[in-house]
Amino acid sequence: MRIPRRGRKGSWTRETVDGMPLYWQQAPGPFAASVLFRVGAADETLPKYGLSHLVEHLAFFPIGPVSFTANGFVQELFTVFYAVGEQPEVLECLSSLCRNLSDLPLDRLETERRILTTESASRTPGTRERLLDLRFGPRGFGLTSNEEYGLRTATVEDVEGWANERFVKGNAAVWMTGRPPDKFDLELRAGARSPAPMPERRPRLELPSHIAWGSGGVSIGMVAERSSALSAGFTIVVQRAEERLRRALGLSYNVGGHYEPLEATTAHLLLGADCLDENADKVQRELMGVLEELAATGPTKEELTEVRDERIRAAAEPLNAGAWMDYGVRDELLGAEVLSGEEVVARADALTPEEVAAAIAACLPELIVLAPGGTTRPRKLKIHQEKDPEPVTGPRRYTDPTDKQTYFITDERGVTLYRAGELPATVLFAECAAALRFSDMRVSLWSLDGAWMEIAGRYLVDGAELIRWVLDQIPPEMVVPMEDVQTRGSMLDLYVEKTAGHGRPNEYNALLEALHPGERLEDLYALKAYRRRGLLAITDRRLISFWGNKKGDQLAMAETAIADLRWARVEPTTNLAQGRQYFLVHIREGETLKFGGFTPRSRAHDFGRRLEELTRSGEA
Repeated sequence: MRIPRRGRKGSWTRETVDGMPLYWQQAPGPFAASVLFRVGAADETLPKYGLSHLVEHLAFFPIGPVSFTANGFVQELFTVFYAVGEQPEVLECLSSLCRNLSDLPLDRLETERRILTTESASRTPGTRERLLDLRFGPRGFGLTSNEEYGLRTATVEDVEGWANERFVKGNAAVWMTGRPPDKFDLELRAGARSPAPMPERRPRLELPSHIAWGSGGVSIGMVAERSSALSAGFTIVVQRAEERLRRALGLSYNVGGHYEPLEATTAHLLLGADCLDENADKVQRELMGVLEELAATGPTKEELTEVRDERIRAAAEPLNAGAWMDYGVRDELLGAEVLSGEEVVARADALTPEEVAAAIAACLPELIVLAPGGTTRPRKLKIHQEKDPEPVTGPRRYTDPTDKQTYFITDERGVTLYRAGELPATVLFAECAAALRFSDMRVSLWSLDGAWMEIAGRYLVDGAELIRWVLDQIPPEMVVPMEDVQTRGSMLDLYVEKTAGHGRPNEYNALLEALHPGERLEDLYALKAYRRRGLLAITDRRLISFWGNKKGDQLAMAETAIADLRWARVEPTTNLAQGRQYFLVHIREGETLKFGGFTPRSRAHDFGRRLEELTRSGEA
């Protein structure tokens, strides 16, 4: 239902469509429209991160291929659907999307889960995501640098419930670059606005801080109160930094900044410049100097005039209509003051140097400086995340029998790991963002302060008891099943289990180097023949064997593709003198493989059974 026009905001008109804000303005170019929902990654937890992404994909699936531009994406605070083309097709697309949100094709969940897992595997967190993680940890605004664990944990009920709660009329707003038709409506469920989550920094994080990690540039993250003075001041900071680092000193190619709201009154700012690592100290000094200078003396009259003129040009450009409305819609959904382009210009025109200086000065206590490894930390900056929680003092100790100085202590507060020559590491259960369960004998705990702890029960006295105790202290919804994921740790567990008492460490290390990206290790066999020792591995792609001398320092590798075994003929045989079973595998005429020397001998039976499975798979 359309409600009569409430009035104009500068160049656009704001109306209400069945309880939803609708902004529209006539603009040149193709018709564009967008529906935004006040829900995103920051509303999720680490174990459920990816829920909004699943909803967005499921809503789009019934639309199918279209001849115009239509897409969606999920950010920290918003899920956005948009389309560009002819007005009837664009509005019908958005209307269909909203209908789909009320009746998601949940039978498609597993397929979309696989698609998004593939997409996630190719995504690498950028500097912005790293700085948000360094400030907020693996929750809220810091989630986007992490894996979308919700893609593996989300159930049909989770996805449907999330859509019903968050993708509703009261939590949505619309903008379009043209007058809406009289009968325009979006069929969404009724529901309330979801307030933006409050930004919560990592526990025990002391700022301003510095971390030397990575390569290729220096970046500075800041948080401050949103204002016209802050926006103008940051624009001037970026301009001064570019003038110094690129034009004057020639140390950087790209110098830039990013300003984004975190909620109605708070913004996150990113200032960065690329550089060679050997120039990082100079670039870091210049960036810090630009911020401190503007905070101390403020901008010049000419700089303020330039900022105002830039705002005037942006507000007057008709092609910016969609961007201005998008910004206004977002602020309305956040509960912030909505400003038109004309109002932004007026506030910029009224700014004083003192207001801008104060806004930038307020950023300095909140700095996080991320610089390449080896960069010198300025004395005024603290070591990032230097403080750890107090170690727990529980009565139970779980010790590595091969190293008595490595042990875990637990109590109702958490778990502490002690190692010789290292400070104790502690994860508190109350600060556990997620527990990744790889098996009944291996779990990784992820703390809100960014630390993680791996507990490998197989190598501890009563290790299974420790794993059970830890998982009992963590809410079930915070546990992420990872049994299908293979890591170096889980491969080591398999190696120890399958070659117990007959380890082949050199051969095992060579195997790790030989595995292809994504190749999954399925079984291992220790081998021995005369003065030679070996290791045979079955993966999802190959049979790989390594043979070496008694010392294991001269290794020979052989491999066979699993596909070549599909139609092979297996001939079991026994060496009567040694009492050992061997297998002759006839792959094709003139090519026969021999596998034997299994240690212990009982493992030959296991290998024979696996060979039978592999060769039978080709009978169809």
